[in-house]
Amino acid sequence: KEKFDVNTVLQQAVNDLLPLAEQKNALIKTAFSTASTIVTADKNYMLLTFINLIENAIKYSPAPEISIATYTEGNDCCVVIKDNGIGISPENLNRLFEPFFTTKINGTGLGLPITRRIVQEHRCTITVASELHQGTTFTLSLPSAAQQP
Repeated sequence: KEKFDVNTVLQQAVNDLLPLAEQKNALIKTAFSTASTIVTADKNYMLLTFINLIENAIKYSPAPEISIATYTEGNDCCVVIKDNGIGISPENLNRLFEPFFTTKINGTGLGLPITRRIVQEHRCTITVASELHQGTTFTLSLPSAAQQP
């Protein structure tokens, strides 16, 4: 684990996904906090987490508009990744983090379970809210570096 700026790693994830975003005509908007977003975690695993969530938003939205924001709340750094996609039905939302659960033809059903495991192993939280035909929002809450031993 190391200290790093969440905004920098999120921007790296966006940059890594620019070719896919351009291919899908996706618009990615960022609104990064100017307050400290320094956390202590495994930077590579957090990058993988951000890439997975942003990539899903790009792939599974018909006319993708993705907004990525950071803010601080108490002692936490929060990351919000929101899309304007088709949303997730309530019955599927309850199964979203189950290994091998997928509604995609070529999906493995492992991306989100792995993402959740990474988040939990870093003593972070991940929540998801979705409404059919309105989109999906993932919110991650990471303890700031000041809260980490």
